[in-house]
Amino acid sequence: MPVAPRKQGAPQRVCDYIDNTTASWKEDKLEEFFLPMDVEVIKGIPLCTRRQEDFWAWQFEKTGVFTVRSAYRNLVRVRRTRGDWLENRVAASSSAEEGKDWSKLWKTAIPSKVRVFLWRLAHCSLPTGDVRHHRHMATSAACSVCGQEDSWRHSLVECAMSRCVWALSNPTIVEHICISTEPAARQWLFSMMRTMEHDDFIRLVVTLWAIWHARRKAIHEDIYQSPQATHQFIESFLHDLSLSEKPRATVVAKVHPPVAPRWIPPPQNQSKVNTDGAVAKISNRGAVAAVCHFHAGVYLSSLAVVFEGITHPGCLEAMACREALALTADLGVEGVMVASDCMEVIQGLKGNNMGLFSHVLKEIKTSAEQRGAPGRPNKLRRYNSLRMRIGKLIRMNLLAVADNVPHAVHVQLECPCAGEEGLLGRLHRLVRDPHQR
Repeated sequence: MPVAPRKQGAPQRVCDYIDNTTASWKEDKLEEFFLPMDVEVIKGIPLCTRRQEDFWAWQFEKTGVFTVRSAYRNLVRVRRTRGDWLENRVAASSSAEEGKDWSKLWKTAIPSKVRVFLWRLAHCSLPTGDVRHHRHMATSAACSVCGQEDSWRHSLVECAMSRCVWALSNPTIVEHICISTEPAARQWLFSMMRTMEHDDFIRLVVTLWAIWHARRKAIHEDIYQSPQATHQFIESFLHDLSLSEKPRATVVAKVHPPVAPRWIPPPQNQSKVNTDGAVAKISNRGAVAAVCHFHAGVYLSSLAVVFEGITHPGCLEAMACREALALTADLGVEGVMVASDCMEVIQGLKGNNMGLFSHVLKEIKTSAEQRGAPGRPNKLRRYNSLRMRIGKLIRMNLLAVADNVPHAVHVQLECPCAGEEGLLGRLHRLVRDPHQR
């Protein structure tokens, strides 16, 4: 649900925000009544090109069935994203980038107990003085060691007990820590991981974990370790960790003879449409492409469509299949075979996928049934050279797509048997120059 409308008098029906002539969102109305963070989410919802009956579906599960797990994960994600946006925290709103950081952090060569400590640090769940005071578990937020106001940074970096340990550590790491002033523990941890060497980052997190362990011993068990003892423990732990690492085996790449690209033809007197979808690397948009050939390899037609705001790979693959059926309907082609390399779409069309793009799959089935065609793309070609090269071309072109690229671009070749290279070259020139027809 949106956070709040920007002004009063917002339309109450979803159809008021949809342009029925182009089956797209009215961006001017969305920007008028919703906050930018909500506009981005709404634009990522794919729309149908024909009227369908409404149906219930839970988009956060592929089965469409509500689960407490998916609801909890969605609430946590929405809460974090909106909080980061409202507090103007940089880079935290990018879920894709943050997911990569978490994946990289979780693959760091450290024991699981240190990973759990880092997870608690990133989620501000370490029982520091300010956290305990905020949760009404302590009368004040003072540090139990030095008496100053406590926080994650104070406990691990700025406290007198922590500074004595850092004084014995690598000066380069200490200088790097002092330069960073990021107040959020999660973003500070990710920034350290991005800007430090792998070995230095391991030393950093092990030192943080050892300092926290020494503090717990001092506060709860009255066992005080000298900074030299903590430093020796860190060095011994890192030494044992280096010995436990398995040596990496040298992998010798096998040289395979080049395979001539080939196109797998459909049955006699049928047409085949190869489809693919791609996501832009530097902008919030996606694109789909479809190329139609007759059984003898005769080129019939093709199209490429750019969708603003849609970046879900499976959704784009499904929309590519839908555009393929629309292309063959415009051509009046009978006996159509649609080829896709997305297993999620194939299984969704065979079964009952009720996830994010379930209405797109339902539209494909309805369109196929009305035309008397098979109800799903019934060929899964993972190594189709033409499809793979078209997808690669789209990914390259999306980096240079101008804002005035038309919503749908139809490519017609004068020589129907010119081959794949002619089609790829034509698509390449067309995306660079949208006015070239």
